[in-house]
Amino acid sequence: MAWGSALWRRVKVFRVALQVFLDYRAARKKAAGLPKEDQNLLWDRIHHRNAERILAAITELEGLWVKFGQYLSTRADVLPEAYISMFRQLQDSLPPRPIAEATCFPHFLFFFVLSLLILLFRQVSATIEKQLGKPLDELFSEFDRKPLATASIAQVHRARMKDGRDVVVKVQHQGIKECVLQDLYNARVIVEWVAWAEPDYDFGPVLDEWCREVPQELNFNQEAENTKKVAHNLKSWTKDGTISIDPVDVLLPEVVQSAEKVLILTYMDGVRINDVAGLDRLGVDKQAAVETITRAYAHQIYIDGFFNADPHPGNFLISTQPPFRPILLDFGLTKSISMPFRQSLAKMLLAAAEGDYSALLSAFSEMGLVLKLDMPEEAMEITNFFFRRSLPAEESAEMKELVKDNDKRIQRLKSRLDSKETLRTPVSAFPTDAVFFMRVLGLLRGLSSVLGARVVYLEIMKPYAEAVLYRFVLGGRSNSGNELPIFDSPLHSQAEVKLHQLLREMHKQQRILGVQVCAYKDGKVIVDTAAGYLGKYDPRPVRCDSLFPVFSATKGVTAALLHWLADHGKLSLAEKISSIWPEFAENHKDACTVAHALNHTCGLQNALYDVLRKNPLAMCDWSEMLKLIAAAKPESPPGQDQKYHALSFGWICGGIAEKATGKTFQQLIEEAFVTPLNVTGEFYVGIPPGVEERLASLTMDPEELKNIPAASAAALRTHLSTLEVGTTSDGVGPASLEDFLTNGSPLSVSSLPSLFNMLFIRRATIPAANGHFSARALARFYATLASGGRVPPGTSSSKPPLGSHAHRPPLGGSSSTAKRKKGSRITGKNCCKTRSLSSDLSGGQIHFQEEQDAPAKIFTSGDIHDAFVGGGKYSGLVTRDSEKFGLGFWKLKTGDTSAGAGKKKMAFGHSGIGGSFGYCDPDNDFAMVITVNKMTLGQVSGDIVRLVCSEIGIPCPLAMERPSQ
Repeated sequence: MAWGSALWRRVKVFRVALQVFLDYRAARKKAAGLPKEDQNLLWDRIHHRNAERILAAITELEGLWVKFGQYLSTRADVLPEAYISMFRQLQDSLPPRPIAEATCFPHFLFFFVLSLLILLFRQVSATIEKQLGKPLDELFSEFDRKPLATASIAQVHRARMKDGRDVVVKVQHQGIKECVLQDLYNARVIVEWVAWAEPDYDFGPVLDEWCREVPQELNFNQEAENTKKVAHNLKSWTKDGTISIDPVDVLLPEVVQSAEKVLILTYMDGVRINDVAGLDRLGVDKQAAVETITRAYAHQIYIDGFFNADPHPGNFLISTQPPFRPILLDFGLTKSISMPFRQSLAKMLLAAAEGDYSALLSAFSEMGLVLKLDMPEEAMEITNFFFRRSLPAEESAEMKELVKDNDKRIQRLKSRLDSKETLRTPVSAFPTDAVFFMRVLGLLRGLSSVLGARVVYLEIMKPYAEAVLYRFVLGGRSNSGNELPIFDSPLHSQAEVKLHQLLREMHKQQRILGVQVCAYKDGKVIVDTAAGYLGKYDPRPVRCDSLFPVFSATKGVTAALLHWLADHGKLSLAEKISSIWPEFAENHKDACTVAHALNHTCGLQNALYDVLRKNPLAMCDWSEMLKLIAAAKPESPPGQDQKYHALSFGWICGGIAEKATGKTFQQLIEEAFVTPLNVTGEFYVGIPPGVEERLASLTMDPEELKNIPAASAAALRTHLSTLEVGTTSDGVGPASLEDFLTNGSPLSVSSLPSLFNMLFIRRATIPAANGHFSARALARFYATLASGGRVPPGTSSSKPPLGSHAHRPPLGGSSSTAKRKKGSRITGKNCCKTRSLSSDLSGGQIHFQEEQDAPAKIFTSGDIHDAFVGGGKYSGLVTRDSEKFGLGFWKLKTGDTSAGAGKKKMAFGHSGIGGSFGYCDPDNDFAMVITVNKMTLGQVSGDIVRLVCSEIGIPCPLAMERPSQ
């Protein structure tokens, strides 16, 4: 390319970029003082003017800029209509420019056009003859001099081979290589300039990948091989264990002949996919067509690791004969990705589908995507944005408004976009292999929007992502076989040895995914086991410091907090709530007491159910929930009926605690339990930023719910007294256990994993259902309750030591384990040394603790156990014949509790739906906690409790007996 041409192109690019930049900056200032309607008119004019300006530049420059324009033409869901309508002209053919393809110089005068057309065809003929070694009349019986289409790199002519086959001949423009290289250089300068002017908009990683991949398009021999490879891959049938992937029903042209600058393919008769009128005349199902194309790309990306990285609408046709199959064209720009990266992409998609934030972070780390540490929420938002359901262009704005209503953080993010404010990028390093993957998603989404298709990308791509992960995660966890990984920590007792055997058997039966078990006996740890995986799509092993969501097992902590406040004189259990919280007296609740709240007798069991059914994310708004519960109308007088308050329990009790002290719920939890028990970093009701890497993710098998025998339902109601099922009243709440389990509503059991895996839910203050604990931290809490408030002198020998994490990790540090400052105490004043006794027990050692310092005590009352269960002098505060609940705790019978049996104190605790469970037995000075992430209906916890109790010779709670079948 001549120097003058290169200079002209550079000047042209920079001049247009500067014009557009200054035009929008001036318009932004002008719009600030206009009414909304006038602002809209102004922006319409600005969009149209700059779209024309950019299109004219692209048409004149051609080369790589055409590809940028083709990409933008598909983004009807995000770009103004003026840009879409203008750039759509670039999708199939460029405006006639006879000499530009040959030299890249500006237009010559009009009267030269005819002669230049002749010159152009001579150049096309010369290229073909030089590349293929024969003149046109020896290669073809017919050759159409008028191009079917003219694109950025080549033009396509229709022809007929000597053997009668109809073909298309793709001929590369002369001088295009120099044009492309110059365009890439100019683009880099602009990207660097934009990054300097607006540091939050650095597109360098995207351009880096383009610079590596785009030159591949200039070798048509490579395109021929790519076409053959993709055609073979998409016809393949894949089966991996129980997951099978059928061939995708699409068409690709056959390669007839190729050279570096000429490619001959069979002619495919079809209608352009963006020709909506043409598709409608044929009766094509546009929704099915887009879904099939999406499957084709999912197959290429996840199964094959080799995909077309340039899927603009000009590369798709729909065949004119039934069944109107999609035709895929142009494989000049392809991308190969490694198996580890495919697995990471699959893990990212599945994490988005499950709302699994910890798996998403793990996938990002494996991909090489480095997040800015103070922006984890934006990362999830942007990931979900990429995979979101597509909508027609006219409905996209409405969907964005619905997103605003559902989450205030998204509202703030979107409002910053709407007001043209700077939006910080959430990544500080972006994997280059992901650039084209994201581009494919964006182009497919834009195509769907143009055709009015509603495509659920997560559902379509999910089977392909699962297939690539099957061996790695679902079918044996990489090369480790099917052995359950048990975290490497010392064995504490013979009971723990037997427990490991039981867990391995449960794993073989696919009853567990990840689990933690910790038990204290006489103030010492006798079991502290972590086993399995953090999530269905997160193969990292569970550790002893992993954090599990435990649902209603959280209620035991919330109840204990009110007892702690009563013990410290901040409130009285018999006190009216309205004396602490005046607003609570509304709607005749002035007689409700703190004890009524703890005993589930406020009559508010279904309060806010209708609000949450319509918008489950409303539970994240703590202050709004307190207002609504204070204004709620009870269904029965206080103290009359004991009905389980599944979620309202937390807002009532949490509101009482805050109103009585003027402190936040989290501050009180830290003061009452976290600091005295030295369980920092493993004891939360609403997680802080920085602990995401330790989160276990919930999952469940929906088939297990469908297959519950009818005879078992009644037994399960009795067995799991703390299921989150509000009693129906006047049509409010689930009508039955079966309805609650399977009706698919936002609050049904089948919906809970995806809902409670969301970071927004995990970070919210929901004292009835949002506790995140390690089993060893929650077991230490229950061991303290078992002894009447005396903190156990020793802790587990497992690593890292309990209490070694910062409770609220600094945002400027690593999101993994955040250590305490150098010199600070790690295990607290109640930690104790260990002694090891050798024992031939599965090759391990059994460890016991030695007491050191006199333990602290968090309760001073001598009859605190009676307060927990509503016994003794507290019996008047609970409903008559209250067999299920005491004052906040589930009362657990452990056999004959008559006076003759010598039983003095009742066991108590709380379970959570899905199987996590914590309790203590004061008479035997025993405490135990089980956390699980594969939700079941309690049988797993029951089997574990029975085993441990049997091994140490103490009675098992009757509620943990297996339900009848």
